[in-house]
Amino acid sequence: LEFLKPGGTLIIIIPNFRGLNRILFYFFNPEMLKKHNLDVMKIENFRKLFEGLPIESRYVNYYGTFNFGLFNTKNIGIKYYIHRFLVRLQVLLNIIFMFVFGNRGFESRYFSPYLIYIGKKK
Repeated sequence: LEFLKPGGTLIIIIPNFRGLNRILFYFFNPEMLKKHNLDVMKIENFRKLFEGLPIESRYVNYYGTFNFGLFNTKNIGIKYYIHRFLVRLQVLLNIIFMFVFGNRGFESRYFSPYLIYIGKKK
């Protein structure tokens, strides 16, 4: 916030490793999952991070529709090839998501790959 001018817009995006994302991340890379603070990925806790700061919240929500690109794995073994296949399948999934959900997407705590905060500095 020190570098943001008054009236400037702050955008913070963090990954959402809860819901289905947590299950998949645990499968693909359990060691990395242990390094993350899953509690902050609850929308209520994420919103609280900005309370008391000289910033006016404009938008706080889950962002995006499910994405296999959120996960990673070691570049060896069966998990690597499964992940590569699923990331390539994501193109088809994105087309299906567009037909089913339109431009809006399907933001939810269970499927969205990110949480987003947008605020304006006072």
